[in-house]
Amino acid sequence: QYWITFDEGNDWAGLGYSTSQNPPGRCTPNIYGQMNMNYGDCPEGDSGTEPYIVAHNLILAHAEAVSIYRSKYQVSSLQRVQSPFLFLFLPTFFR
Repeated sequence: QYWITFDEGNDWAGLGYSTSQNPPGRCTPNIYGQMNMNYGDCPEGDSGTEPYIVAHNLILAHAEAVSIYRSKYQVSSLQRVQSPFLFLFLPTFFR
């Protein structure tokens, strides 16, 4: 069996706190991205630090959930828990 804790944490971290494409819509004002798209059309935020803080907390929450799952619910070594992060700055560890 395979379980995941958070699906596409990159959307939460990157798109929500860097480019304002997803809620909560935070980013650094007046940042232009791909195809000269204005990602800075948001009231507040810091695209340079907030995505990393969010990703850090997602990884900590994933680690805690895996720890609880392994200690209380895992019945076979064939069962795995994963978190499919897609951003390059987010390391993904599969055991």
